[in-house]
Amino acid sequence: MVYRLGGNKINYLTIAFDDGYASWDMAARILEKRGWRGTFYTCLRNVVYERNSNRARMFPPTDVITWLEVCNLYRRGHEIANHGTLHSDLPRCNKRELKLELIDSKEVFNSHGIPVTTYGCAFNSYPNDLRELALQHYNSFRLSLGVNKLPPGKTYHVMPPQDALHEVEKGSEKWIVSAWHDVNADGFRKHMNKIKELNIRVCTVKQMYENKEHHK
Repeated sequence: MVYRLGGNKINYLTIAFDDGYASWDMAARILEKRGWRGTFYTCLRNVVYERNSNRARMFPPTDVITWLEVCNLYRRGHEIANHGTLHSDLPRCNKRELKLELIDSKEVFNSHGIPVTTYGCAFNSYPNDLRELALQHYNSFRLSLGVNKLPPGKTYHVMPPQDALHEVEKGSEKWIVSAWHDVNADGFRKHMNKIKELNIRVCTVKQMYENKEHHK
């Protein structure tokens, strides 16, 4: 990947998803038809081994994702990112809880054969002293709302889908992470069609950090 800074202005867009929903497989297939891959920030509380209508009411019985579906997304070339264990608000966590969210959760993904290299904070919220700890375990760390300059730093920002589309349409050089949650097929497909019409490169977070040739 080449970040074309200067004459040929290109925006980069990551189509991302937070938490973990049954609609993710459908969204992934819409991306795949356009030759794209997404970054799926998966929270372990939303991942089950099988859907069960008798599950405890603290979680929906069907609107979650299974480990089989997560593994299939990974095998199909999508990026699985870490969104923590319990979707905890990190500034409110003690050291033990931070370990559960950042470190123990990563080991769970590893145990399923899925290496995760980036972490996205729940609620886009983080304590000021967390950056150093996070970057000991991840190549990159998603913080709060905003637009990312090129080339990207070790920490980066996210935007709601409609705000991200407006930023793309402005046409300056930047990297935008657009985060969806549960996805409606018709609305998501129409949004992707708009993106397809723009002068933009769609890539995962991992691709932004691993395939860099700066300032060419």
